Amino acid sequence: MRLRSKWITGILCVALMIGCYSQADIVAAKEEPPQGFIEIVDLDKNVLIKRVKFDNKLSDKMKVVLADMRLNGRSNLDFPKGILMKVPLHTRVHNEWFDDMIREAIVIFEPGQQPLVLLFNRKNQPVLFTASSDGGLLGLVKN
Repeated sequence: MRLRSKWITGILCVALMIGCYSQADIVAAKEEPPQGFIEIVDLDKNVLIKRVKFDNKLSDKMKVVLADMRLNGRSNLDFPKGILMKVPLHTRVHNEWFDDMIREAIVIFEPGQQPLVLLFNRKNQPVLFTASSDGGLLGLVKN
């Protein structure tokens, strides 16, 4: 599976705001059981390296990631190295900058950096955050 850096850059370019911390209110609306797979992509090689069944345990880890994020004002949105995870969700995220239902989140792990979280609102507009924790998700790559 090839990722087009043009696609990633285009989506992420919209998120150019000043970063501040906020506690997010994670509220499950019409709680649905977790389903689908987390797709893990190696950005160095642009290949899908793993698919992991999404379950309640992984859903809880993702909620830890979403619970404490700050808006990211990154202007260079090229991610040549690291790991990208596409996580299926059905959750409401509410903080100072984002209040919407999400169906998926994209978590980006760059070497030596805090995780980045890309969320899309109802209008499919991307918002980029920096998470204070990986919630244990990075361990999926090693297992």
